[in-house]
Amino acid sequence: MAAQEALWAYLFLLPALLGLVVFTAGPLLAALALSLTRYEITTPPVWIGLDNYARLLNDDQMGNALKNTLYYAVLVVPSVIVAGLALALLSNQKLPGISVYRGVFYAPAVASAVGVSLLWAYMFNPQIGVLNYFLRTLGLPQQLFIESVSQAMPSIAAVAIWQSAGYFMVIFLAALYGIPREYYEAARIDGAGPLQQFRSVTLPLISPAMFFVIVILLISSLQAFDSIYVMTKGGPGNATQTIVYRIYTLAFQQYAMGYGSAVAVLMFLMIMALTLVQLRLQSRWVHYD
Repeated sequence: MAAQEALWAYLFLLPALLGLVVFTAGPLLAALALSLTRYEITTPPVWIGLDNYARLLNDDQMGNALKNTLYYAVLVVPSVIVAGLALALLSNQKLPGISVYRGVFYAPAVASAVGVSLLWAYMFNPQIGVLNYFLRTLGLPQQLFIESVSQAMPSIAAVAIWQSAGYFMVIFLAALYGIPREYYEAARIDGAGPLQQFRSVTLPLISPAMFFVIVILLISSLQAFDSIYVMTKGGPGNATQTIVYRIYTLAFQQYAMGYGSAVAVLMFLMIMALTLVQLRLQSRWVHYD
């Protein structure tokens, strides 16, 4: 009986396992193999060992891409956590029409990333953009936004925050629903105010959801590409060139597929290392009781 149940379980898991092998494990192994070659798509791969990885050490653009990627992650991850949790706390109130507000908050999360990027690129346009129109109306100086070296990355990060906050609101809202009301009643009896209840009851009990959100957000932030490709093409002056955009440029514009694969492997190792660190540290602040 147990063997039959296991067989059915594996049969149901088979489509997902095939997808994992074909679309994740397979490309990863192929990238690892290509990273050890000089491969320019039009010519057969030539084995060069670790030369591509040695080249990474002297690649100034790679250093710039790494810096931009980390800068983007620092802008996005904390901001989305704060915005998503704030929306969840607001949506958790018993107010008339609150379900409508939840839908409005969540709506950007289901919009096409390319469509959202095109819309915001228009809004950020220094000449005809809506944002500069409002600034002119208020008598404030106009801004260059995505055409400015200093403002381009914060502008793209703002779009990511706007689009992602509603999605993570739902995760936080589910965690808030799971907190028994008796805990808050006990805290009030002990004299705890709203802020102390949030710090002593809410945050510890939603820490598993917070951990999940941090891991997912960090991974997605380090792989930022769509909005950058649509809005800035890595510019101006490589100010928004991230690691993934660098991989795209190397592999599909310069046809340096071997070197691009080495950068991809490096990014994979970086994400894996950061995730493992978070898994090791979770026991210090995540409460599953």
